Amino acid sequence: MRNIILILVILFSCEIVQAQPVSDVQAVYEMFEAQGMREQMNKIMLVMLQNQLTAVPELKEYQNELIQFYVKNISYDVLKKDLARIYLKHFTVAEIREITKFYRSAVGKKMKDVSASVLLEANELSRSRMEKAIPGFLQEMRKKGKVKL
Repeated sequence: MRNIILILVILFSCEIVQAQPVSDVQAVYEMFEAQGMREQMNKIMLVMLQNQLTAVPELKEYQNELIQFYVKNISYDVLKKDLARIYLKHFTVAEIREITKFYRSAVGKKMKDVSASVLLEANELSRSRMEKAIPGFLQEMRKKGKVKL
């Protein structure tokens, strides 16, 4: 009896996740296609890998294995269902369809074509600024006695 009560408590205290209707998920997949999500994720994944190989040159001998690791764990095909769930959490199906409509327009197609590059350039800008700012930050922390390097 005690086990049954414990099971009931656990069941009622857990969030019950409902499956999304297939048509809703399909609407998100259509948006992903219109966005060029697969291509963008592949491009970003390759840049991440290249950055990792540049930062840690010893990994170059494992480049093929790293590519397989990335594909196995963070490729579009692996993340697609979870990404759809995330989009459906933040957007209604009607909004998803509007976004898809936008990405099928001329401006949306341009957005699709350049968004990965813009994101990568913005990331490089942030990395570059941080790289320049870190020595000053460390010097300030040394003055305050918080860094002993």
